[in-house]
Amino acid sequence: MLIKICDLKKQKIKLMEEIYKTTLEQSQYLNPEKVDELLTAIDKKQQYIDSIDKINAELLPLEKKVSSYTERR
Repeated sequence: MLIKICDLKKQKIKLMEEIYKTTLEQSQYLNPEKVDELLTAIDKKQQYIDSIDKINAELLPLEKKVSSYTERR
C-alpha cells in the first residue's frame, strides 16, 4: 500500500511540475497574435489538473487507511 501511495505522489509531483512549466510558457502567449497558443496551454493545464484530481481520488482512501492504522498504534 505504501508503494502505491509513493507512486501516486510521484505522478502527482510530475503533473504539478508540468503545470508549473506550462504556466511559465503561458507568459509568452500574452499578446493577441498568440491567442491560439494560450488556449492550447490552458487546455493542457486543465488536463493535468483533471489527472491530479483522479490521483487524489485514488490517494485519499489509501492515506486514510495508513492514518487510521498509525492512530491505532
